[in-house]
Amino acid sequence: MDGVLTRVIGAMGDSILREDTDFHMLSIGRLKEYWRGVKDTGKNKKGDPKHGFQGNNDCYDKLYGIYRTANGAHRRIDVVLVPRCMLPFALIGWTGSKQYNRFLRRFAIDERGLILTSHGLHRTRDRRTVGQTPDDGSLELGLAPEPPAPSLDANGVDWWPPGWDSGRTIECERDVFELLGVPYKEPWERDCPS
Repeated sequence: MDGVLTRVIGAMGDSILREDTDFHMLSIGRLKEYWRGVKDTGKNKKGDPKHGFQGNNDCYDKLYGIYRTANGAHRRIDVVLVPRCMLPFALIGWTGSKQYNRFLRRFAIDERGLILTSHGLHRTRDRRTVGQTPDDGSLELGLAPEPPAPSLDANGVDWWPPGWDSGRTIECERDVFELLGVPYKEPWERDCPS
């Protein structure tokens, strides 16, 4: 992934501010460290399934920057490099309001017994992955994956939404919402009224 970030930065040329300014930060190599930790422990550091990643505190490689538009205005840009199989979860985690995402994650835990992160959807009781993610060859896990688990209903009983089974893959954000059993909202609709 380091090479991809180097090419992105190179392609941006003079439109990105110098590294010595306060507006430039580069994060490289966190995803590999995350998977190393998963292989070592099989769980997160705190050991409690309700204490996973919060907000955008994920392990994806990122480029944060400011660029200058043709008319001279400065705009912020966040480039997040995500393996294809985790893209629907990352899109949910990086769009919508902070409070909406908190409510969605709390609903997943309290009503479905699931952990929703920017990396995936897992059951709290056995940590099995819910649904099938596309195998794009981007992950180098040393663990043999288990068959995908069904979601859970409000009573903690295995439940597949209509049209779902263990062979269907999670291709988009709408699929994640279906597995949670909540109505789909477009990214610009994911807000909590104040």
